[in-house]
Amino acid sequence: MREKLKRAQEKLGQTWEEYQSFRNRLPSDETKWTAEQREKFDAMDADLDRLEVEIRGIQRDINDEERNERFHQTNGGAQDYGPPLEFRQVKRETTQRGAHGDDAFDFRADPNGRTERHAFNRYLLHGDRALTPQEFRTLQSGGDIDGGYLNAPEIFAKQLIKSLDDEVFMRKYASHFDVKNGVSLGAPVLDSDVDDADWTAELLTGNEDTGLAFGKRELKPYPCAKRIKVSNKLLRTAALNPENIVRQRLSYKFGVTEEQAFMTGDGHNKPLGLFVASSDGISTGRDVTGSNTTTTIKADTLIDAQYAIKGQYAKKGTWIFSREAIRDVRKLKDANDQYLWRSGLAGSPATILERPYEISEYCPNTFTAGQYVGLFGDLSFYWIATALQMQVQRLNELYAEQNITGFIGRLEVDGMPVLEEAFARIQLAAS
Repeated sequence: MREKLKRAQEKLGQTWEEYQSFRNRLPSDETKWTAEQREKFDAMDADLDRLEVEIRGIQRDINDEERNERFHQTNGGAQDYGPPLEFRQVKRETTQRGAHGDDAFDFRADPNGRTERHAFNRYLLHGDRALTPQEFRTLQSGGDIDGGYLNAPEIFAKQLIKSLDDEVFMRKYASHFDVKNGVSLGAPVLDSDVDDADWTAELLTGNEDTGLAFGKRELKPYPCAKRIKVSNKLLRTAALNPENIVRQRLSYKFGVTEEQAFMTGDGHNKPLGLFVASSDGISTGRDVTGSNTTTTIKADTLIDAQYAIKGQYAKKGTWIFSREAIRDVRKLKDANDQYLWRSGLAGSPATILERPYEISEYCPNTFTAGQYVGLFGDLSFYWIATALQMQVQRLNELYAEQNITGFIGRLEVDGMPVLEEAFARIQLAAS
């Protein structure tokens, strides 16, 4: 897989060299391009997009392989479904009769949680009928007598969060906090700072300064739910066990919802996004327009944005753009006639002004007056609070005619930028 990644990166570098060579031969005024020149340029641009998508996909596959390998090493293999159904039935009847006492089937006894996961897997595959009364009572947290809401084992919840970390790029950079029992996380914020120190005599203490002030923003995980449908045949016969199938689908569905909120959420019962001007997050004081027109990003503006934040943040900074914006950024050159975009080689990512970037389908991409089109900043100052209490409900009858089983997953998440000076938002000219 890593060899495949290397070949794709080499192809990207080669395509980028061809792109630059061809672009440099074209008139600087795009309105003077011929139809043939436009067609060839667009095809090369599309090739760059395709290769970037391929590289990011390979990198995700590598992450998945490494995560699955760790899962196998820790938990004894993905096919660990627990005892066969016949044995489970005997065990269930024995437990119901109490022949061996309350400890006869203590499925929490395994310190690694494997027996608890066995019970959860059986629930995903067969519903509550495959659980003993003790298993059901331990996992149940709702009042629905037909399956109810069952708490996923903690290891499942943690692995779901790890899958989300790989699925949602913001989770890779942001600071994470686990908030138990749905409580809020107060985040102290420096609203105003003191002036510089005074040069003074040995026994003096300088001028009194009362400028230091702290505010408090609250991170409180909000409920988020997703419904997924899985073929009953897939549940029975897939190489992955039911836990992995459900976790992978939930991670994708939760990932889509989270990324959108981390970009453009309004902060009302959901995360506060990076591209929402707010006194609770990033205010309009951090917007950089520079020489942008009402429809176009300019190279000088990206340079201005990079230098709009302090060095300690810029050296860890990451760009965020839409796919449409990246296509424009690739054309931009600095004052020395050097392209701002550079392809990555030997495992390193492609960069803009020597800093990595991420593409989000939920980054604003409307190129009209006054709109946001990108951001640069230290994303570790975006905080994500997650309540790990994962709940899964199995829908036994809703999709029965389609031979499909439905699952509803519930998670609680919040997020927000906590230090606005670590960010610079790129905005198009207002008029």
